[in-house]
Amino acid sequence: MPEYEMAVRNPTVAEYCALRAGAGLSPRSEEIVRVALPNTLFAVVIEDRGSAVGMGRVVGDGGTVFQVADIAVLAEHQGRGLGKQILDAIDAWLRQTTRPGAFVNLFADRGVARCMPDMASGSAIPTNRECATWWNKTARPLLEPAAPAIVIRTLAVNES
Repeated sequence: MPEYEMAVRNPTVAEYCALRAGAGLSPRSEEIVRVALPNTLFAVVIEDRGSAVGMGRVVGDGGTVFQVADIAVLAEHQGRGLGKQILDAIDAWLRQTTRPGAFVNLFADRGVARCMPDMASGSAIPTNRECATWWNKTARPLLEPAAPAIVIRTLAVNES
């Protein structure tokens, strides 16, 4: 039985590349990943006994634009609610961090957009049929701010 934990951290270059490939997302070269990861505003990695099995990141300028990126869960761990837990952690961070006037974008790889509307429904994370839209914080009031992110926590998952 898996033992999932969520850590608020960037994936390593190797984890990032393996997670994208294992989740069926388009590949990225290690060269561009090395440049990209230090520019992350917020990231979580889901681990099973110390091995990365899922991730999600937020990138952007930290003020006006935030983009939800790289939501990935290894195929053998999908269907257990891990993607939703990743988006919930990102949503909580966005609710604490963004200010009026900020835009939050979500773009999904072809073939994975079908799962995003269900996971992002009712959150600060935008969604539409194509999962390529934005949410303007000034146009949609936030709920009460979320509690601070937990650095590491045990996750409740849907076993299948």
